[in-house]
Amino acid sequence: MYRRLLVLELPFTEDFPVIEPKIPAKFEELQPSDYDELIALRPFLTEEVIRLRLEAGHHLYVAKLNGRIVHSRAVAIGKAYIGYLEIAFPLSSREVYFYEAFTVPDYRRNHLHSACISQVSRTMHRLGYQHGVAFVYPHNLLALRSLTKMGCQKKGYVGFVEGLGIRRYFYRAEDGGLDCLDNAFFVRREKFVPTELHGQIW
Repeated sequence: MYRRLLVLELPFTEDFPVIEPKIPAKFEELQPSDYDELIALRPFLTEEVIRLRLEAGHHLYVAKLNGRIVHSRAVAIGKAYIGYLEIAFPLSSREVYFYEAFTVPDYRRNHLHSACISQVSRTMHRLGYQHGVAFVYPHNLLALRSLTKMGCQKKGYVGFVEGLGIRRYFYRAEDGGLDCLDNAFFVRREKFVPTELHGQIW
């Protein structure tokens, strides 16, 4: 088994571009009254998962049109769990992790993804964070195009190789990427991330 993700970094600046969606959607933080609707759109979510994420300091955002959710986005601080790689990464106090962006199919191609990144990035900058990190499948050209248009820069890659029940992780990034993760080449998980993060999700 071989899995790899690209590592992208988005610098936050005072003059971060303001992008508006093509439709009059309004962005706001997720409220308890939105839980059922979001769970219906993202069936892997549960109220407990949402609660655990919020308790861990995550920020959950939605875009609404006529009172209905048409887009959602999650932002993690402190650490980032990557289900595809089955591992948690530490995050520095300067960075946040963008994950689980979703747009309702009927409302795609309305710049909701870019507009949400624009607003959330400015919010994170006001809170004192300096950059965001995202992981993207190498062949997801649509996501790559959208993120690079926003100013995301490719910094490297992270992944693992597994054979005969033995898994080894690797990480390679230059001039940026994850602040708390050192470049590594085929190492055990125990040498890849802090012990206290092993097995953690939120």
